[in-house]
Amino acid sequence: DLHPENVLAAAREPWLVIDPKPYVGDPAYDPLQHMLNFPDRLGADPLGFVRRMAGLLDLDPDRLRQWTFARCVQESADQPELRAAAVRLAPRMQWRTEHERAADVRNRGHTGTTRILRTSGEPGAGPPLSRPRGDPVGEFPRSASAGTLYPMRGRTQDDGSTPRDSRHDYWGVVLDAPDALALARFYSDLLGWEIAKSGPEDAAILPPDGVAYLGFQTSPEYVRPVWPAAAGSQQMMLHLDLEVEDLDAAVAHAVELGAEIAEYQPQDDVRVLLDPAGHPFCLYLG
Repeated sequence: DLHPENVLAAAREPWLVIDPKPYVGDPAYDPLQHMLNFPDRLGADPLGFVRRMAGLLDLDPDRLRQWTFARCVQESADQPELRAAAVRLAPRMQWRTEHERAADVRNRGHTGTTRILRTSGEPGAGPPLSRPRGDPVGEFPRSASAGTLYPMRGRTQDDGSTPRDSRHDYWGVVLDAPDALALARFYSDLLGWEIAKSGPEDAAILPPDGVAYLGFQTSPEYVRPVWPAAAGSQQMMLHLDLEVEDLDAAVAHAVELGAEIAEYQPQDDVRVLLDPAGHPFCLYLG
């Protein structure tokens, strides 16, 4: 029963954990009760909390992440604040390789499959899902709830051969701000992306290639989010993660452009900063 009141200072050891409850099972399950006793920390940075505990206890962080995800799902009925943590801890989906896809077709006898997926980090997971030829495209995928992905109906699916300026499958993330163009200039200088749209009400920046973009829209009622999250305060809706090679240099660059270093820093290899509009974003070592 691991919680702070059961961890005591002692003479024979610096710290002793009392009130053991013997179980035979996965050691990565042991820290969960302690972690669930800190829902605010778990909700603010679940991945960082998992990595911290795994490092302290010499556990496999992937195993601990899976157990934490499962318990957050289980407990979210009574603790709704754990739902967001469960979403961030959910196992990621990975595309199968062409070799694995061909082997799956041979083993299962399908004459053709499309977009076969597997879930990473799930020991004992069943065979990947597939969609045999002949399934009506217009119907809702029968196995969608189990993990198979299909193209969005009504949206262009480009194979990359169309020139960038002629494509119609752009997608992006849009941040609210008191001044859209000012925030666009900040991220343009930070990332080295061109400003593709620079109106007073909305703006956007584009990377050197691809069809993803980062957009900004002016919102007179905008309220800066609070980091870390606090009950009754404006919550952040999302944050950007940016991989860097030199963390100190990247932080210095961001600060020179107008970012602020957040007071709360949950991980050693990540720096949380606030952009000029107050949106948290993370610089992390790859």
